[in-house]
Amino acid sequence: MGFLKNLKKQINTSTDIVSQSQKPIQQKPVFRVHSDLNGLIWIADGPRKNYTQEKSTITSIAIGDYIVKVSFSGVQEPSLISTKAAVEPNPSSAEKLPYYPSYLELSPAQRGMYWKYLENPYNPAFEIGYVFILYYGLERHLLLGDYERAINIIIKMRDVHKNASFQSYSANAIILTCLKNKRADLLYSFLSSLDKEYEYHFSDNLYLFSMYSLDLPMDADDIIRMAKSFEYTKTTYIKTYPDLFRETLKENMVSKFGKAEIKCSQFIKKSEFRKLPKEMVPIFANISIIDKQIEVPLMIHAFHLKRAIYDLLNKTHEDVKKRLAEMRKHGDVPQKASKEKKKAVIEAFDFQREKELLDKYQSCESGTMDEHYVSIELQDFYYKYRNIDEKYLKECIRYCNDDIRKLQSINEDYINTEKAAIINLAKMTRSPKDEVEKQLADIKLFSWNIPAFKRLAIIYEKQKEYSKAASVCDVAIRYYSIVKNLDAESEFIDRKKKILSKQE
Repeated sequence: MGFLKNLKKQINTSTDIVSQSQKPIQQKPVFRVHSDLNGLIWIADGPRKNYTQEKSTITSIAIGDYIVKVSFSGVQEPSLISTKAAVEPNPSSAEKLPYYPSYLELSPAQRGMYWKYLENPYNPAFEIGYVFILYYGLERHLLLGDYERAINIIIKMRDVHKNASFQSYSANAIILTCLKNKRADLLYSFLSSLDKEYEYHFSDNLYLFSMYSLDLPMDADDIIRMAKSFEYTKTTYIKTYPDLFRETLKENMVSKFGKAEIKCSQFIKKSEFRKLPKEMVPIFANISIIDKQIEVPLMIHAFHLKRAIYDLLNKTHEDVKKRLAEMRKHGDVPQKASKEKKKAVIEAFDFQREKELLDKYQSCESGTMDEHYVSIELQDFYYKYRNIDEKYLKECIRYCNDDIRKLQSINEDYINTEKAAIINLAKMTRSPKDEVEKQLADIKLFSWNIPAFKRLAIIYEKQKEYSKAASVCDVAIRYYSIVKNLDAESEFIDRKKKILSKQE
């Protein structure tokens, strides 16, 4: 805690750090941080300075023969603390934080509130923006600093802060860090910490990628949790008799594979792995990191793995059905899992969030990947409030149509971005020219799923505008056939058939 004494001393005594005009605000402030954070806070100045703003840099993470590229933009670290910044030491309240907060852009009252949060980062009472400011700095440690301590702190934070975005970003970043450092033990620590439903808000594909890369086994709980990702929809017994379903699944796994666990490597050959389509997964929230999303192989599309999981779940479903029938004959059917009734709550429209998203959207160049991802956020946002006012559903439809209209431009931006990244990396690593040319030639079109297609088709189908819904399917089928996403193409062929049968 010596750093805090030095920081306090500087704030109280140094005229370079505290001007006369600031003294009424900062008279004898006392700042403390939780002992877990000692040495993990990024400091811009003073004797404990530990941060130097880097120029744009690229870090390559090798996961087997799979390369993940992460770039720092040269933008200043958003969690960075300057001892020269004015702080109101005991704020009773502070104005609401912006969507992407950074310490140096906060008001004195907000900085004072952040210092209160640092005293106990596991206090769920604070606004989620303060959690993210600390988390930005921990993300930097995951890549460049004390990643092991950072992971342990993030795991404890995830236990109390339920925000879905925080849960998703933090879990995905932990998984990638474990992969980067080949730390199966840390991955197990993370997985062992998941004891609440909201903590499972992370990418199934990234999780499967980590299990495949580290050659780790999946158990019955993993398979049940990812059932829908493997397109298994008969989940009645999973929900109503979870214990019976789990035990039956374990028995079936032992019967078929000799143990109640399986590995992805049993079903995915290296040649198939290299051909898997990829999806972009959001990993980092820190604005100083350029590559906030990385490409991850769509492990769930691996045919033999998908078939094995599906067959296991289906056999277990049928076995549970038979067991329940026998139990009913003897009058000893297990009690159904209790299901809490959710009250229908109509949320008030979030005008602040709308403004943040619209500002973010307008700041993007038209027809770019950045605009595409913000458009998806807007589509989800307006769809959420569709029952409040019809105009919000119309806005959702408008952004869906706009996103689809710009797909060609989005593809061009994606290809140009990929080319630039390969060329920049080649300059830094001095890669052979023929190798670079091969990588450039291997760049594929933007082939992952476009949410706007499905969203529009569902909206029009619910409105019984079947012709419009079928037309959306036609556009989706054409697009996915061009970009070679055969699974998505097949999905919309089937969807169109169902829509036409309803129309008839």
